[in-house]
Amino acid sequence: MTPLPSGPRMGRKTSFFIDTLIVLIVALWLILIEVGIFPHVQRGFYCDDRSIAFKFTGDTISTAVIISSIFVPFFLIWLNEAIFYKPESIKCTRLKRTLTEALFWFKQYSIGMVIHFIIIDGLKVLVGELRPHFLDTCQPDAFFNCSGSEFITEYTCTNTVDKQFFVRDSSKSFPSGHSSISFFEAIFMIWYLQRRMPRIRSQFLLLLLQVLLLFWACVCSVSRITDHRHHWWDVLAGSALGVFFAVMTCIFLCRDFKRKSRAQEVILNGNGDARHTSVRRLLSDNSVKDEVTMNHVVVT
Repeated sequence: MTPLPSGPRMGRKTSFFIDTLIVLIVALWLILIEVGIFPHVQRGFYCDDRSIAFKFTGDTISTAVIISSIFVPFFLIWLNEAIFYKPESIKCTRLKRTLTEALFWFKQYSIGMVIHFIIIDGLKVLVGELRPHFLDTCQPDAFFNCSGSEFITEYTCTNTVDKQFFVRDSSKSFPSGHSSISFFEAIFMIWYLQRRMPRIRSQFLLLLLQVLLLFWACVCSVSRITDHRHHWWDVLAGSALGVFFAVMTCIFLCRDFKRKSRAQEVILNGNGDARHTSVRRLLSDNSVKDEVTMNHVVVT
């Protein structure tokens, strides 16, 4: 096999460096927000505002669980690829090909999720909306001396029992991160399964999987309201943002999960040898150009 030209290799190295740099910048941005170095907007409150006077009772779905769920789509994608797709060449094992394919789609998913994280955390800082349990968590000093409908603008949180991270977080209600993440995951996987899961004899399997994914997003979002962690409009906005960024990821990054684009990528990145002739023939044939599957692509 003739080696690839040095130009594309340098291009890939440059792209990897740029991607790594962006990830580090995003990570730094998130750390600065979470540790409070980048201050959030401090909003005032009315003394008789009952919408921020709930007790904190914990999370039905914890932050650790929602963060862990971000990686679940990778295993679902890998499972789908391993079950329904197989290589036509004995030189390309099922494990290798399906893992490569799962990593490809998960990379696009991760890029969309990172962009989505930046917007969500940025809005939390800029809006600075008070959570339903704000008074219980922050324990603002000015609240103890106010009455009626007085509006308080200057105050300091006096809670020294809980961690400062948690106290600061009581002023980051809008939008709901849990709702946004869960709907991003659900819509992305629903779209992926619709495009990448072959039609089989069962008429309900695909629908059942998609309903379960949507159910997860709905339960996660509703729990944020019942736990008094967010207002209903926070959840609505977070869900809408999650759906929006998932759709944009599927359309622009994943290109609607079209398999033809993956075959074209092999041709464009390859050296034009005879092993790709069948793929070129398929792509040039108008009668089948929209039906190219990964089984026609052999990567060695």
